[in-house]
Amino acid sequence: GRYIVDYSSEKEEGAYRLQYNTLYTREDGQTEKSVVINAHSQDSLVMEMNRAGRAEIIVLVRQE
Repeated sequence: GRYIVDYSSEKEEGAYRLQYNTLYTREDGQTEKSVVINAHSQDSLVMEMNRAGRAEIIVLVRQE
């Protein structure tokens, strides 16, 4: 699939794929990254990632 993230000051677009409890993303023109999915529901994902050696929890909520 495709994704778009808007960080207010910058925007990221790319491709994604799910494999078991891991989400892989590849921003257009960049290297693939992965995050572990800790929890999910019909409209949200809770993920754990490593950002420059620091653990970070990310919560994504679907918008219509």
